[in-house]
Amino acid sequence: IPEDIQVLFVIAPNSLSERDKYEIDQFLMRGGKLIFLIDGVEVSEEYMIAFPKSDGLDDLLEHYGIKREHNLVMDVINERVAMKQGPWQIIQDYPLWVKVNIPILKQLGLAVDHPIINQLDSVVLPWASSLEYTGSSEGNQVWELLKTSPKSWIQTGQFTLDPSRLPPPLPIQGMGEKSRTLALLISGKFTSFFKGKELPEPEAEPFSETSQRPPRLDESSETALLVVGNSRFIQDDYVNLGNSN
Repeated sequence: IPEDIQVLFVIAPNSLSERDKYEIDQFLMRGGKLIFLIDGVEVSEEYMIAFPKSDGLDDLLEHYGIKREHNLVMDVINERVAMKQGPWQIIQDYPLWVKVNIPILKQLGLAVDHPIINQLDSVVLPWASSLEYTGSSEGNQVWELLKTSPKSWIQTGQFTLDPSRLPPPLPIQGMGEKSRTLALLISGKFTSFFKGKELPEPEAEPFSETSQRPPRLDESSETALLVVGNSRFIQDDYVNLGNSN
């Protein structure tokens, strides 16, 4: 990763090797800022099926203190979708397109006071997965930037995506309805995922015989890591779903 890069986006990778993760880790160690926009579930929109996504990032993220769930979050506050029913087109609520309504979260005391979200209205995350902070907050600041309403629930294992087959957008008893975190920001210092481990070899040697590999860093300077459990909200097809997308 070139030295002049200050912010690196990692958006919906299919699969990352150990060397890929090493380069990302070392970018963070040298003070670069990381933004992960990643899905916990792979969705086939053509066939309306989904399955847990395996991109190789779980162990890296959990080392930094963020657990990504391979679920689909549903919420009573959601975006509506248009679907055909015979010769008609009907508009209906679609709980799998979660609408994070910042003003409502502020009224409920669930929105943090942070400049990234303070001026936002609503962000729609299509087929989002939840996140959990599992690290030690000692010395670091942690913000739950995007959250669902307290009336959200989840699908796991077998996923139903077809709007006509989903139950009404109401919490289902026993599904553990609660507010769930969809975006986490950590600011502070981090320890390398590869500290004390053998260095992964690059697939192709990028350095000449006269140059040397940069030294491995085991501790970072002050930096920041942002993880969002969704990658689709920034894509052209979905950017107009929410006022703040």
